[in-house]
Amino acid sequence: MTAELLESDGDFPSAAEQYREALRIEPGLPGAHRALGVALMNSATDEATRAQAQKLFEQELALNPSDAQSEYQVGEIFWLRNQPAEALMHFMRAVELNPNFTDALIAAGKAATARDQPERALAWLQKAVEIDPDNEVTHYRLAQAYRKMGKTREATEELARFRQLRSAMESLRVIYRQVQGRQITAQKVE
Repeated sequence: MTAELLESDGDFPSAAEQYREALRIEPGLPGAHRALGVALMNSATDEATRAQAQKLFEQELALNPSDAQSEYQVGEIFWLRNQPAEALMHFMRAVELNPNFTDALIAAGKAATARDQPERALAWLQKAVEIDPDNEVTHYRLAQAYRKMGKTREATEELARFRQLRSAMESLRVIYRQVQGRQITAQKVE
């Protein structure tokens, strides 16, 4: 629980230490290898850290072969290594394990588009839109797929939707930052 609290505060290195301690006490703790891998991925971007995180995700999959999130994370590592074919295999497996896993659907679409398979990407991306119509990344990826397919009108529509959602989300982020900055009720001139 301490590790999760540290993660929510953005302190990924300290969260990683807490996950390591939990695994020292209970090596088979469900989800702990994945959680440690995610904390590592969020705290550093070098290849050594990615390799360490990949081992943790693979350990989680050895304990729980149906863990879609770990499968997805392994795909992300291959994507970061510029290996879209390997990434796509893991993203597809994550979707197979959890057909409503929006990020895995988007990632599969992204990888298929990168491999010049935009028609294949379309099914995953359209399913992601059905699940979460306000996900800006889905619309961006759809625009890319349509563009590669030569469907200019559809690409333009998706790009416009992406920009609309991006603008709305930025407004919300500004408000959230303002609210987060106020730990107490501020004094006002009355």
